[in-house]
This record gives sequence, structure tokens and C-alpha cells, in this order.
Amino acid sequence: MSRPITRQRSGWYGDDVRSAAALLTLLITVTVVAYSFGATDDGPQVRASVSVGDVSRGDYLARQLRGAWCAEPGLVDRPSVVFGPTVHIAYVIPSDAPDDFQGVGRSIAADVEAIEAWWQREDPGRALRFDRYLAACGAQLDVTVARLAENTRYYERFAVQPEMIVENLANHGLDVDPGVMLVYYVGPVADADVCGAGAGDPEQMIGHTVVFVANCTDRDRARIVAHEILHTLGALPAGARHPCPGDDGHPCDSDADALWPRVDLRPLEEVVLDVGRDDYYGHQSSWFDLRDSVFLRRLDATPTRLRVKISGRGRVTSSSFGLACEASCTTRWDARLEVVLEARPGPGMRFVRWEGGCTGRGCKVALAGGRVDVTAVFAPPTYAVVLTRAGQGRIVSVGFSCAAACTRSVRSHQPLVLRAEPKPGWRLSRWDGGCRGSAARCVLEMRGPERARAVFARIGT
Repeated sequence: MSRPITRQRSGWYGDDVRSAAALLTLLITVTVVAYSFGATDDGPQVRASVSVGDVSRGDYLARQLRGAWCAEPGLVDRPSVVFGPTVHIAYVIPSDAPDDFQGVGRSIAADVEAIEAWWQREDPGRALRFDRYLAACGAQLDVTVARLAENTRYYERFAVQPEMIVENLANHGLDVDPGVMLVYYVGPVADADVCGAGAGDPEQMIGHTVVFVANCTDRDRARIVAHEILHTLGALPAGARHPCPGDDGHPCDSDADALWPRVDLRPLEEVVLDVGRDDYYGHQSSWFDLRDSVFLRRLDATPTRLRVKISGRGRVTSSSFGLACEASCTTRWDARLEVVLEARPGPGMRFVRWEGGCTGRGCKVALAGGRVDVTAVFAPPTYAVVLTRAGQGRIVSVGFSCAAACTRSVRSHQPLVLRAEPKPGWRLSRWDGGCRGSAARCVLEMRGPERARAVFARIGT
């Protein structure tokens, strides 16, 4: 007998959502879309009976991790080797719960493997972009371990926990914006029949999915995670052809659909991503299509090669998408995005300007395939200019005059205009050093320390 999925009508988002904390405030007030995946009296009542360490040995389909696993728990979101909006995973436990990251972490990695393989089977041109970092054995899922502020007894009193969990994480600095937070919560839940919950806003590129690890252990967890992520990415969109009667958050045209409102004993491999492709994925109709989500890698499109050159001491980052170039670097992007690059000067330096694909002080690059080259120019605040003369005359500029040898500090990368003024009976013969020629006016670009010498000669010689 199948297990129903109950829908929560506490949805979210306004135009100014920029953090998970703001997100949680809006969860209470604005109705858009949010769902829970669980059980009601129509299906078998299964209570969680396994401990944290037994999660991977429950009655549901046990998955074996095929790839290498050497991930270490992270306390913060680590530098990503994946560029673009990602699904970041958090392993969350109450303050007094035992930490079994290695055991649960492997089962999380197995879930991700299963979801990636299933998605590739359903659509070879797309793949979910999970956040990964560089570990000892290569790129691994970046799983952040977080202890909640309260103990187990505190959290099991509340029937609606996803909002509390995400808010607690945001208050402790674990926030992905833009991004999707996939939370594996290991702890008891007031309603043991709820398997998970998901909510999201495609336009704001933010959302969260919470999976209750100790619940629904007789069902395939990878299928539960995939179902909730689909909700988080925007399903079921308004306009879909087959919404369920009284529940427009799920399609009711086929029980083989991954978003069907009841989860049975079939594993993820035996369900389909949008049966008929006419509701939420690859439908080619006017309403929102999850296939266009920025959280999906576009495997069938030419990636953009973004080359960032750094001149001087500084770094280039993109706080939205995890880019961090400590030196000149080249990255490949598979999403169609506009990325804002941020220039961060090193100690004793200042940011001068962008060059190449960006100019001036700001940099927003459109990633639409091909190659984009940008240069961030950093420099000390000032450079020294040494001025000397031969003969009778002086060198003048705005704010100073040198009748003899002198050294001045001037703003870097700001053109310095010099003028040679001979004394009566003398003329400018030539400039030496950074200035050339015999014109009275000389401009030094001040891209580094400079020297200039004015050579004066007597008139008639």
C-alpha cells in the first residue's frame, strides 16, 4: 500500500529574500509553495526505530557507495570546485546527539550517486549541481556538520521542524545565498510519519530541503530526497496539466511519476522524471520548466571559460557562486548566468579598475558559452616619481614645483601631468626617463615608480 505525501500550505518568498533568516520569517506569512513528504492514516504507520548508526541498514533499499569516499566533516562551507548555484548538504544533529558523520555521510553520498545516475538516465543533458570540495582523494561532497542550539527533547516537541532547523543554521552562519540547502536531520521528530519537506523560489535562486533520516526507513531515501528537491526547485509550477484534485503541488496523471503524491516501496530507479513531460520538466509550454533551473548543469551546451587575470596583489571572488581566485585562474561554467565579480585588494594595496571583459569599477559578466577574459588591476595607493633637471628651469605639476631634484608621492594609476618651464634665455631641449620628446607637456601614467629628467639648453645653442 502506498504512503501519501502531505502538503504544507506555509509557503514563502518575497522580492527581498536574501538570507535563510529572512526566508524563515516569510515562511509564516506568504503562501507560495512548500511541501512535506510523509505518511497519513491512508498508509502503513511506520515509526522510526533505527538509531543514527543503523540508518544505512534500515528496511528500505540499502545502497552501496561506489565512488571513493574520503570526505571530512566541515564546520563551514568550504571553497567549491563546482561553479554556479549549488545544492549544499548539511548533516544536522541536536546538541546532545551522537555524531556519526562517517556512517551517515557515506549513506548521503550513496543517495547523491543514485540521484545523479537517475537524473542522467532521465535527461542526459542535465545534472544536479551538488556542492563539492577538493579532498585528499579528489572532489567530494561538501557536507557541513552542524549541532543545533537545543537538545533532542526540545526539537521533538514541535510538529513543524524544517523552518526551525534552517533558521537555527542561518543564525549560526550556515547560509547559502543563492543556493539550495539539503539538510539531513538526524534526530527524533514529533510526527514520525513525515519523511521530509522542501520549499524554494526559482527566481531568487534559494531554497531548502530537509530530510528526516530516522523516519520512513522502509522507503528509498534517495527517492524521498529527489522528490523534495523537485519541490525546492519549483515543482509543481502553476499551469501544469495534471495537478491532483485539491493538491496543486503534485501531478496525478501517473503513479510512476517521481512527484506522485504517494511514495510506495519502489526505489527511485523505478519512477520517472515527469511522466509525459507535460507538467514540470521539459514540457516546452509557457509555464516554468525545471529543466531550465540554474541548479542544473547543462551538459548539452558549450561551457563558458572564464579567465581571470590578477595584476598586483589581490584576489577576485564571487560571493554568490563560490569563485575565489587568489592568483590568475581559469574556471569553466556550465550554467547560463550573470556573475558579479568582486575585486579584493591585498594588504597595502588598492583596487584600481577592471580591464578586458569588464571596465571601470564594477564587473558583471554574462556566461553564455565561449570565453570571457577579465583583468583586475591592484596597486599600492601611491608611487614615487623622481624629477631632476639639467640646465636652468623647473618642472611643475598640480600642487608642486621642482626647481631642483625632488621626489614626490603621487596616486597610483592616475596620470600625472608635468610641464617643463625654462628660465628666461633658456629652452627645453628634451625629456629623459619616463618622458620623451621636446614638448613642454609630459604625461606619466604612474603604473609604477617613475623618473623624469628635463634637459634645458641656452637659446641659440
